[in-house]
Amino acid sequence: MTSTLFLSDAITALVAPDAHDPIHEAVRAPSLFSRKTQVKRGAGTHLEGLRRDDEVVACLPLGATSCQTLKVSAQIGRQVLHGDMSDALEVALSKAGAPGHAVICAEPTEIRLDGQTIEGSPVGKPAGTLEMVVTAFISELGLLADLEKAALQGGLRLSGVMAAEEAASASLGTDRKPILLVDTWTTKYIDFTDEGVRASVTVPIGSGHLALDLKVSFDLTDSASEKLAERYLLDRCGASDADKVEVAAARLDELTSACRDAAASAGLELGDALILGLPGSPRVVEAWDKIGLRVSAPGLAMPKTSPPLLTLVRGATKLADGAVPRAQAMALQLDAPKDAPSALKWLRKNF
Repeated sequence: MTSTLFLSDAITALVAPDAHDPIHEAVRAPSLFSRKTQVKRGAGTHLEGLRRDDEVVACLPLGATSCQTLKVSAQIGRQVLHGDMSDALEVALSKAGAPGHAVICAEPTEIRLDGQTIEGSPVGKPAGTLEMVVTAFISELGLLADLEKAALQGGLRLSGVMAAEEAASASLGTDRKPILLVDTWTTKYIDFTDEGVRASVTVPIGSGHLALDLKVSFDLTDSASEKLAERYLLDRCGASDADKVEVAAARLDELTSACRDAAASAGLELGDALILGLPGSPRVVEAWDKIGLRVSAPGLAMPKTSPPLLTLVRGATKLADGAVPRAQAMALQLDAPKDAPSALKWLRKNF
């Protein structure tokens, strides 16, 4: 059976396949990733205290994947066949990514026959033209190779990877509102369809930047700056903290503005969204409301889950053990074999 290796800016967590409560039964270790989502040197040592010789599927941190929306069309002139769908998906994915990258997962998010959007499968339906919109999540081959190396050093066998967007989708119930995930150094806004992910955008700013700004500006310790950032977010700072509030507020405004701009560039409309990683306090709600995003705490977040993003491990374990099906296409190769042979071999073998 396959365990789940949950990766984030804040922590690493290993969940056994037979865990009844994935969140509280997770075995924790320090994060394997740097502030810029690169695997740290010696990251494998962080895994040595976890269960050894486990086969694991890794849920990648927020900054490890980017989203691409791809559109293709094909002339049919008869009933649509399964092969037509596969061919259209393959054409879409041939346009994805860049040298040195691979598709972690991809799936159609909209299908139109003769200009009309249809629900369900188009197979067997007559059509002159088939149009398909595909959402693909891309990751660097070098990062995947470094992650595999770290896993081996820690005594784990990496058998697959998934995007955080997949885990978020599998963690949600019937409420398919967009979700705003705020990790230590990264924030991701995800929009969903009824069954999967429509699109996402990633911003290289997270909750940790508030504490870091306070630490640098006022020469504070890590502990003091983190507590002060928490007090600011919960609106518990006094009049004597006015200068510190100004610094933290500037960074929070930078985060909200960056998310607004990224969403606009991706064609995503802002409205109601769940938030995970920041408290649902009046100060936080007001900051996001300024850019037109009305956030609320999600029902999927369990009380006292720390860090909050660990909540997504529930969806990740469902995907890892097959309780929830994954996307139609996973980890299709996008680069020449000579550029990263070990990573390519791993991708081809495991996906």
